[in-house]
Amino acid sequence: MATFHNYRLLCATGDFFRAGQPCHDCATGIGMPGVQHGCYRGSHLATIPVVAANAAHRSAWQRLLSAYVFISASQRDLMSALELPADRVFVKHNLVVSPPSPAPSPRLPEHQVTYVGRLDAAKGIPLLMQSWDAFRAQSPSSALRLVVVGAGPMEDAVRAWAAHHPSVEVVGLVPRDKAVSVLGRSLAAVVTSQWEETFGLVAVEAMAVGVAPIAPDRGSFPELIGDSADGSLYRAGDPTSLAAALTDLDRDPQRYVELGRRARASYERRFQPEANLDQLLDIYRFAMAHPVEGLQRALRTSATG
Repeated sequence: MATFHNYRLLCATGDFFRAGQPCHDCATGIGMPGVQHGCYRGSHLATIPVVAANAAHRSAWQRLLSAYVFISASQRDLMSALELPADRVFVKHNLVVSPPSPAPSPRLPEHQVTYVGRLDAAKGIPLLMQSWDAFRAQSPSSALRLVVVGAGPMEDAVRAWAAHHPSVEVVGLVPRDKAVSVLGRSLAAVVTSQWEETFGLVAVEAMAVGVAPIAPDRGSFPELIGDSADGSLYRAGDPTSLAAALTDLDRDPQRYVELGRRARASYERRFQPEANLDQLLDIYRFAMAHPVEGLQRALRTSATG
């Protein structure tokens, strides 16, 4: 049994992301485009053994595994070139451990949105800054604040940008409990990932503390978030669309308080560890009850060898 956490068996870098954009050149199962682009560590030569290893692993996994677990349906669909037996393929979202359920409070959250994550291009930091600029241009007198939590290669650029924006606070890298505290005081969590995330963890972590996520409409996010039900989706990569979502929040914060309550309910219904563990045990039981011939043959050979 194996769980796929990324796109590694098809993509040399494991993320289907190149030159600042999603890339599916190797999604057909032929890794030569990755070699041509030098995707692994920017090197053509370094990419060759990675592509070869991926091919070998694909062949072995197709013959030896009794169950294949993807952490989202979108990931499964993007990796369809693996041609795995459909009756052995499962989708099981990651479990997300929640802090205690937020205590009821008559007070509104602070009039802020929060970004939590790595500060780099793949996570959409340029998009975040462009979108905030567009929002502020449309609503120059707004009291809405943006809090940025995290670190990464673009941290200096973010701090330089924030120095000209009194509405932006860059907290930097902090312990998880402080990040959760900042997030829990917010009206929404802004997610700007440019790559097609296999599981949008930060969105579900926001839901766990009763905060609605605002996320792109690609990758795993549309299956994790119900648009206008327990969060909001915007057109991926479009700063105008994200700015419009921020404007909606600014004009109707009470709506996002309600979306946050629904987000917590969605988390409890779909992502609690207990239900996730039950699903995982069911998959293990299936794998044990339906061993593949290739695995049985390999075990017999090992026992007699």
